[in-house]
Amino acid sequence: MPKETPQTIAEQSKICFPSHWKKPKYHLGQRVKQGEIVGLEYHRPGTLRAYELGEGWYYWVCPDEMSDSVESCTESQIKPLSPTEIKEEIQAEIEFYQSKVAALTEQLEEGNGQGS
Repeated sequence: MPKETPQTIAEQSKICFPSHWKKPKYHLGQRVKQGEIVGLEYHRPGTLRAYELGEGWYYWVCPDEMSDSVESCTESQIKPLSPTEIKEEIQAEIEFYQSKVAALTEQLEEGNGQGS
């Protein structure tokens, strides 16, 4: 068994922020109304970036899986999904993967029939 399992890799790659930074409200991979959060950037008070763009967390959001573009949003611009919308997203994911499993199962059964 390899030492680097997906679980150990995830545990080792946690992102830690300095204790004096404000904690981000949203996280990587979180789905919001604008899409999926794919990046975070913190503009610390007293820095040029904070002076030019504003202090606090900025989130990079990809509108969908097929998009190459991302949008920068401040924390106040992020629109979280409602519980109903989250349930709909989960159901859509389940249906998508169930259809993939069904297609692969059918392919396997066809392959077993040909090999006999």
